Amino acid sequence: MTAASPSAGGATPWRRAGIPLALLPGALTVYFAFNAGGYFVGTQALVTILLLAILAVRAMAAEHPWQGFGRLLGVAVAALALFAVWTILSGGWSHAPARALAELQRVLPYLVALVLFGSLRPQPEQIRWMVRGVALGAVAVCAIGLASRLLPGVWPIDYPSLSTRLSYPVTYWNALGMLAAIGAIMSFGLTADAREPRLVRVLAAAALPLLGSTVLLTLSRGSIAAAALGLLVFAVVGHPRALLAGLVAAAPATAIAVAATYDADLLISDNPFTRAAQDQGEHVALVVALCALGAAALRSLLLPADRVVSNLRPGSRTRRLVLAGGAVATVAVLAAVAIAVDVPRQYDRFVEGRGVSGAVDDPRLRLSSPSNGGRIPQWKVALADFRQEPIHGHGAGTYELSWLGRRAGEESVRDAHSLYLEVMGELGLVGLVLLVGALLAILGGLAWRARGPDRALHATIFAAAIAWAAAAGIEWHWEMPVVTLWLFALGGAAIAGRRDREPPARSLGWSPRVVVAAGCCVVLVVVPLRLAISQNRLDAASADFARKPCARVDADAAASLKAVGSRPEPYELMAACRLRAGRFAEAQRSIREAIRRDPDNWRPRYVLAVIRARAGQDPRPAARAALRLDPRSSVTRAAVAAFERGRSPRAWRAAARAIQREEPFL
Repeated sequence: MTAASPSAGGATPWRRAGIPLALLPGALTVYFAFNAGGYFVGTQALVTILLLAILAVRAMAAEHPWQGFGRLLGVAVAALALFAVWTILSGGWSHAPARALAELQRVLPYLVALVLFGSLRPQPEQIRWMVRGVALGAVAVCAIGLASRLLPGVWPIDYPSLSTRLSYPVTYWNALGMLAAIGAIMSFGLTADAREPRLVRVLAAAALPLLGSTVLLTLSRGSIAAAALGLLVFAVVGHPRALLAGLVAAAPATAIAVAATYDADLLISDNPFTRAAQDQGEHVALVVALCALGAAALRSLLLPADRVVSNLRPGSRTRRLVLAGGAVATVAVLAAVAIAVDVPRQYDRFVEGRGVSGAVDDPRLRLSSPSNGGRIPQWKVALADFRQEPIHGHGAGTYELSWLGRRAGEESVRDAHSLYLEVMGELGLVGLVLLVGALLAILGGLAWRARGPDRALHATIFAAAIAWAAAAGIEWHWEMPVVTLWLFALGGAAIAGRRDREPPARSLGWSPRVVVAAGCCVVLVVVPLRLAISQNRLDAASADFARKPCARVDADAAASLKAVGSRPEPYELMAACRLRAGRFAEAQRSIREAIRRDPDNWRPRYVLAVIRARAGQDPRPAARAALRLDPRSSVTRAAVAAFERGRSPRAWRAAARAIQREEPFL
């Protein structure tokens, strides 16, 4: 049944919006990828505005705007909405409302996507287009990222942004690796689904060698494991008729491409632009291209087999025997792998190890290392916060401050590298229950939908969602919409109300429509629009400060505060400018406002110490307060030592001038 079919229950909005709306999650994936993965609040706010605008138009124009809402979707939406409310409320006990507001903005695009795509009540054909769109977006991003490394002359990037591990354009290698893993799971689901058009099955098989090479160059062990988990879940839950054909076509070609990429050691180095590295890159590009063509050709040859297998009608006993045999084979393979790698020993190495021996000389060694990458100390800080405040946590966005107070070295970390542990520390048991409740509702709904003739379609989404949920336990993918927004968009669409039930005969009256549309506009104005304006003016103020025309900083900072008055950053910029101008009293007033808005942050207190020293006032109490909040920082320790050595205004001024010469921010 197509989107244009008038008999499709609830297909009216799709007749109007058509395929472009189904492709929106994939398009947003590409947009996020080229905007730092969507990590920053301004990018998130713009996407939230777009989704809210579409939702408001739908509430006013659609005949049955909430036809997709059933119990399961209602539970997921309610849990995520309450999680958003709890997030903003946490600013009350953290005394850092701007941090809570920024974390709320992270939740909003996921919540609005869940509501919007779930309310559409799409048919399986439209969900297929959504899966294709996300897979295509992932392939496009990975192709460009891979070209930037293999063929830098074709897609050049700025050398200062280069890292040993492939991260362009997302800017974080583990997020790019996860995007490639999600793309691989969805592409394999598409090529193994006999209900997909022939061209889609062929192109999906061709995409897998490219995605495999991309994830390898990121050296992301978590992403590789997530991809393997997702593919296994898809095979077990979906077990489509074309599974074997897809595996035969894609697996050998992908393995060859990955092996060739692994052998190109110069591509994973500090400078992959040498002549020798470029030769390796050209060779790998050729191998990947040939593998893609080979996978496509072999998949084309196996297309008739899909039809033959689909026409088979084995008895229930035969199906049970096949499934049992597959389960036994899977368990046997997993047991063999566990024995081969010596799981207890590897677990001990994971718990005890941090670095990777020899990784400096050969970064590829990290792929075989069980090192925890420094995550265990980060997890311990989050758990310590949870033990202190088990019910409501320390407040949204405060993990960074807790880390600075408890870290053993000078490593700076903003996130706990675990969504669930970070939520425990910041929002306590209440926040964890609400978030996990929303995710379980989506995962449970996807598992329930993975039955019947469209089993492979929903198993594909379920497998990718399981891979994401597992990876989120060891990464900060929640903060990267490039790998997360699709989950709520496709999840909402897939778990929407029953598709065999016609919408109510009476349409929604105008009063509820106006209320819903007005509610969307209020949310838009109160949070994302204000944050977008505030961030835009703050970015302008930062650029002005870097160019040192402080006359313009005050105006831009004031405009940022007018949009969101709880932010401390504009006051910090204003204080630094006034310090440069020698207006010490005004500088102190500004930095004290920043301290009031973010009392547990060491930086404003450090700036206050410098300002007081320049004014000939005792800076030591402020410097000691900064050191107490960040005791491991060489910056705070040096400031305290410098100010303690001097006992006179003249000595304090000299020490402050020395700090300013070393600090570009001041």
